[in-house]
Amino acid sequence: MVKWASSAFGAFLVIVSTGWAGTLPVTITFDSSLSKAERKLAVVDLPGDLPRDWSGYEALVLELRASSPEGMNLKVYTAEGPRRIRFYPYPNVWIRAAIPLEMLAGPPKTGHDMASVGNRSRTGYYLRLWGPFGPLKTVEAVAFEMENPVQSPTLEIRSLSLAKTSPGDAVLDGLPVVDDLGQFAGDSGPGRPATLEELGIAWRQEEKGLAPGAFGYCPYGGYEATRAEPTGFFRVERIEGRWWFVDPDGHLFLSAGCDVMRPQMVTRTAGREYLFARMPPEELRPSSPWDRDPGASFSTWNLFRRFGEDWAERWVDMTIRRMEAWGLNTIANWSDPRLWETGRKPYAIPLASWIADVQYLGLPDV
Repeated sequence: MVKWASSAFGAFLVIVSTGWAGTLPVTITFDSSLSKAERKLAVVDLPGDLPRDWSGYEALVLELRASSPEGMNLKVYTAEGPRRIRFYPYPNVWIRAAIPLEMLAGPPKTGHDMASVGNRSRTGYYLRLWGPFGPLKTVEAVAFEMENPVQSPTLEIRSLSLAKTSPGDAVLDGLPVVDDLGQFAGDSGPGRPATLEELGIAWRQEEKGLAPGAFGYCPYGGYEATRAEPTGFFRVERIEGRWWFVDPDGHLFLSAGCDVMRPQMVTRTAGREYLFARMPPEELRPSSPWDRDPGASFSTWNLFRRFGEDWAERWVDMTIRRMEAWGLNTIANWSDPRLWETGRKPYAIPLASWIADVQYLGLPDV
């Protein structure tokens, strides 16, 4: 069935498939010619005699394989209205997703900062808890909906059930998921190194081409050709009806930065070791206070492979050189303090780094 729907953003086309025969496995194809495509699986048609009242169960358990990492809405339709989470499965591998039903029934109440409240990283997939939420006592259907699908991706579902005790999430086949360079193992494409030797070629090419760009910046990163009152400090001023940053030398400054410039980006490994072809050496495991969960950083390992024992110092210099080549004039939030300490670029840091007072979800009580 094809129908038009409307929202505050205008009209869009929705397709709801009615040709499902009520058996699993089933393959859903999201038509890339549509703005929004949905496949609805009625509970009464699903195998296993699923009840309509899900309130006594812990998890919705799916075994599935997606052809794309594109996010989709996983919706549970009830007589009172839909419940929804955003669902991002690992592509090209069979996974078991044991989705806690509490994430559909009510808004999230835990998280160490504002971003983590609505986001959940799980083995095999990623969730965003956007709602709407509500009781699961009159369930009518489970649906998968994708907005603006690219190249008609598919979703294969071979099992759908309820569990009173969650069996846990898992990648069931298609291992390893991560190769020894830290890349997703189930993909390939132009510019993607398949070996350490190919990665070395890319590094050498970067060294040859990395040079400062002609952006018209002064040493602080402001526009050299502009003039305002120099005060020796960064400040703001309204000039010709527009607010500007002004750098210490009196040049108008447009902050162009990158968050989280750090030599490590940690992926959680505890209980997920089987996903990786190889693990970085123990001595290269990060010990940053930002990394709350134990894990591995393939970016750190690759820096060691590139630069050797003095990789940390050389990473700092290379990062500043990249900023100058790419037109970035600000070391933005959550970046490594060693970059600030060079004194070569303006920087921003979290308030929580220097206000050690009562905090709510990472926001200091100013």
